[in-house]
Amino acid sequence: MSTTVLAPPTFSPTTTSLFDPTDIAALRRGDTRAQRRCFERWYAYALTVMLHYAPTRPLAEEMALDAFERLFRKIHQFDEQRSFRPWFRRLLVNVATDALRRRRPQFAEWSPDLVDGFDENEALPALERADAIALLQQLPDSYRLVFNLFVLEDHTHREIAEELNISIGTSKSNLAAARRKLRELLPLHYAIAKPRS
Repeated sequence: MSTTVLAPPTFSPTTTSLFDPTDIAALRRGDTRAQRRCFERWYAYALTVMLHYAPTRPLAEEMALDAFERLFRKIHQFDEQRSFRPWFRRLLVNVATDALRRRRPQFAEWSPDLVDGFDENEALPALERADAIALLQQLPDSYRLVFNLFVLEDHTHREIAEELNISIGTSKSNLAAARRKLRELLPLHYAIAKPRS
């Protein structure tokens, strides 16, 4: 039995709609051609989002495929009056969160020592996307998940706590620990990735 391998499609960041209404209707009917067009158009975007959450590329690829399975099951919930991309991103983040939750990350409990002297608005230096993803993938699942929900998805600590079933303090501690770990990893990453000439 042969398996068809789809080439990684390209994604245009300016794309905001899925297709025309007939394609959405076809997806809702389970039309495999419409599913293929959707996959080809949105796979690169899905993989990019998942690379921010997964510790490895193979897991990110698996999570992206899981997201398409969920998309095809839940397309009836999409409101055609709205833009597809934010709806799909929310679905991707939910799939990533569920996948990492199944891995049972160990969240660091709240500790004042973890957040003392920490500036909530302190940002990491500007990084190239590939460098940022490589650094994020080195974080423990719990740190990466809280960091991404807070920084990339703009969730509050209250929202993170509710979504992950942890305390607000635990969310804050994991964010502080993630940022501290990223600051530690940054010089090591650049020493390896960008050798001086």
